[in-house]
Amino acid sequence: MHKNSLIKASILGAWLVFSATSAALGQTPTVKQLYQMLLNQQKQIQTLQRRAANAERELRNARRQLRQNQGNTAVTKKSVVDAQNAAAAARAAARQANAAIVKIRRDGTRVAAQRGVFITYAKQDGAYAFASLVALKPTHELLGLGLISPDASTPADLPGATIESIGTNFSPGVRAGFGYGFPGTGMDARVTVTYLTSTANRTLAAPAGGSIGPLLFNPAGTNQDDAATAIGKYRLKYFVLDAEAGQSVVIGQNLKVRLLAGIRFARLQENIQARYIGFDFGPVGTLVTNQYTFWGIGPRIGVDMTWPVIGNLYVKANFDGSLLLGSFDLSHRQRDQDFAFTDSQFQEKNKGVIVPVVGARLAFGWSGQVRKGVTLLVELGYEFQAWMGAAHRVSGVDDSSEAFLVRQRDNLLLHGPFLVIRVKFDNLGMLFGH
Repeated sequence: MHKNSLIKASILGAWLVFSATSAALGQTPTVKQLYQMLLNQQKQIQTLQRRAANAERELRNARRQLRQNQGNTAVTKKSVVDAQNAAAAARAAARQANAAIVKIRRDGTRVAAQRGVFITYAKQDGAYAFASLVALKPTHELLGLGLISPDASTPADLPGATIESIGTNFSPGVRAGFGYGFPGTGMDARVTVTYLTSTANRTLAAPAGGSIGPLLFNPAGTNQDDAATAIGKYRLKYFVLDAEAGQSVVIGQNLKVRLLAGIRFARLQENIQARYIGFDFGPVGTLVTNQYTFWGIGPRIGVDMTWPVIGNLYVKANFDGSLLLGSFDLSHRQRDQDFAFTDSQFQEKNKGVIVPVVGARLAFGWSGQVRKGVTLLVELGYEFQAWMGAAHRVSGVDDSSEAFLVRQRDNLLLHGPFLVIRVKFDNLGMLFGH
């Protein structure tokens, strides 16, 4: 039998099987039966797509032979016509198979109206890799640099003084990863790494006739020292590794949901530095350094939701949470730069620290096939993270004794825009150029 006839027979067979199954199931098949119908039809689409690719290749070969073999044009022209017919039939078969998918989903909508929400496995086949540019801004309430008083004759911590902090900035970072979707299951595994370094600087000058109360070491205590100038520096190093497994399903006809669970490892290092110069601190000043390092590991769960908008455009939302168990190392040091001696220092190490983390993202995206077997996805969005109790610093209530140094704690918040570029390969051979 001619290859074209074989393709037509396979199309007819697929439709007969689908129609017979639908008739046997009646107007309201069970969700499990619809699951199986959808999976079978997806496998049929993959088979037909391979046949279409082979037919296209044979068509190209026939055209090349026609150009090379001018002496026997009747045979080569017939080969071209046969190849064109086979390719057209294969493309038609794929279109009809996709139409069958639509019919199954419509049947699922009818089931949803009668028996609840209709859920099917989402296609998540093949390897993929992605890279993302992020611009996150860290912030918390422990970045105070100085209390500015308009009157140097009164302590800077009295009413009327204003609190000035080290302002943080949106800092660039990178998020990258790779994953693999297991054919026919809707399941995938993914590894993601995020890294950024955020820095900020600020200089305060006392107003005419006023002063600056140093917040990093000695706020609102006895023996209050005042400064003429305060120079603050801030740095955050952020590293997060996520390993996860996901299950993707389609609810109804449009909403795609990916449930994820995995493990998160994180390391945060925050450094707050201030130099107080003038008045009670001398011309060179006193340098105060506060460094905090946290690392932790723990479970992470979340959900991705994707809604199609129009054409290849979609909206995507993500919510996730993790519970990290780890340890922190906090150190504080004040050194008088004029007389080269250390006024006070503080160090604390603690194990068994639990840090809950929650995050949310919202993005607009586009996806499309850029070449056979390769799909490109581009997403632009905004994200928010909250690390509960992950910000620490040491402050003093009296510079006469280290016993008056106290540790302060706050939530570390990060937020900012991101841009994701993701490339999906239908098979691993395409990933390695085979």
